[in-house]
Amino acid sequence: MINGIIYKNLERMESPEKGGMDELLLTESIGGNAGTFNGMSCAGANFCYDPFSGEIVYFANFQNIPLSIMEKVKSKELKEGFFRAALDTCEFNFRIIEIFAEPETETAKRNLEASVLEYNQRHSNS
Repeated sequence: MINGIIYKNLERMESPEKGGMDELLLTESIGGNAGTFNGMSCAGANFCYDPFSGEIVYFANFQNIPLSIMEKVKSKELKEGFFRAALDTCEFNFRIIEIFAEPETETAKRNLEASVLEYNQRHSNS
C-alpha cells in the first residue's frame, strides 16, 4: 500500500520538472563518479529529505539546491541523501540500486526504501 509520503516521493522522483529526480538524471553525466553496476553505467541523484518522515523535498546537485532548502539542511530540519541509479540500456530505464541516507526514524527509512522499490517496479519493463 502506498502511503502519502511514498506517493509524494514518487511524484518527486518521476518529475521531469526542476527539483525532480528524472529531470536531474537526464542532465547528469553517466558513469563518472557513480561508476558502473553489472555492466550498466550509473548516475547519482542527490536529494534533500525530511529525516523523520522520509519525504523527499528536492533533487539537485547540492550547489543548485535553492537557498531556502539549504537553510533547512543547515538547521538540521532536512538532511541530504543520494541515490545511485543504473541505466539499463536495453529498457532505457534507470533503476535505483543504492540508497545513501541516514534517516532519524524507522518510519523514514521504510518510506525511502518503499519509494525506491515502487519506483523500480514502475520503471521495469520485465
